[in-house]
Amino acid sequence: MKKKLFNVLIFYFILNFFNLVNAEHEKYYLQELPGNENLIYNELIKKYNKWNDESEGDYSCTNIAVTITYLVDFADCQYRKTSKYMKRNGLNVSQEFLDAEYDFYKDMRAKALLVAKRMNNYGSKNSKIDIKNWLDNYTEEFIKKKFYQRDVWKEYAIKEQKYVTKITEDKLNEIVKKKEAENNYKDYWWIVVLLALGTFLLYTMTVKKPKINLIKKKKSKLKGRIAKYWAGEESLAFSFWGVSTIGVIVFQIPNYILISMGDAYIDNLSDISLLIYALYIISLIIYLVIAYVGCWRSATRYIKENLKKKKSAFWGYTSYFLIVLSVIRMFGQFLSEIV
Repeated sequence: MKKKLFNVLIFYFILNFFNLVNAEHEKYYLQELPGNENLIYNELIKKYNKWNDESEGDYSCTNIAVTITYLVDFADCQYRKTSKYMKRNGLNVSQEFLDAEYDFYKDMRAKALLVAKRMNNYGSKNSKIDIKNWLDNYTEEFIKKKFYQRDVWKEYAIKEQKYVTKITEDKLNEIVKKKEAENNYKDYWWIVVLLALGTFLLYTMTVKKPKINLIKKKKSKLKGRIAKYWAGEESLAFSFWGVSTIGVIVFQIPNYILISMGDAYIDNLSDISLLIYALYIISLIIYLVIAYVGCWRSATRYIKENLKKKKSAFWGYTSYFLIVLSVIRMFGQFLSEIV
């Protein structure tokens, strides 16, 4: 009679518990988010919902033998079953999620042991209240545990999505920068080519002609092209437009390109690139000094010659004015870069 009563109580417990689980089942679901930007989040949510379906849809723990330690055996079976589906669905990656399951199991198993001990000491006559109390407590704690695990997994999925998004963005930025380096003149080879051409041009301009009249030659013919330009002996039109305007613009193109790439790019240049860039800046400064000094002297010569001929020296004074403006503008840009 006692055993029959005990079996009825156990059956009552199983029936009520699994009816409750089925009724509450969908409350533990997590909703997916729209958009490809939530791909990782949604994959993790699918795993959680699948675990929820499989673990709650498995009734294997109802088939265990009914003994005095049935509640203990049931708690053990439920924990093994839930942990199995956790591993299968990859939910064992969150320690907080696992701890919630284990803490619930450990607490309920300890209480089940107390019920079994009371039944062993006092028989099953007064076990109805103990079993009912254990069932009520198990159900209450089970619901709390499920909602807590749902929130923990949601936070984990959000964190993983943010992490993967950041890694992806960093990788994409790295690829974009690499492509820009290949397509937007970020390599230093063009500086080498420009310097080589500039060196060749300077060499051809400064080489003296092989035939020299040792008896008498005009002083200007003994000078190279740069020396002649430096002395202001070239025409004002060539000095101003050819050297001081077009030449300066062409010579500064590499610098404009590098500046447009930003300070971050310049800071990340290799030692060789920085050395080449430094040599280029030195060459640019030398060119600017020669260009403006030669143009200034050419303007002076133009003014003197025109005044002697009683002609207008307007273009000479205009060249003075524009050279002064150019120098002031360059100093202004330099100060703005270093301040």
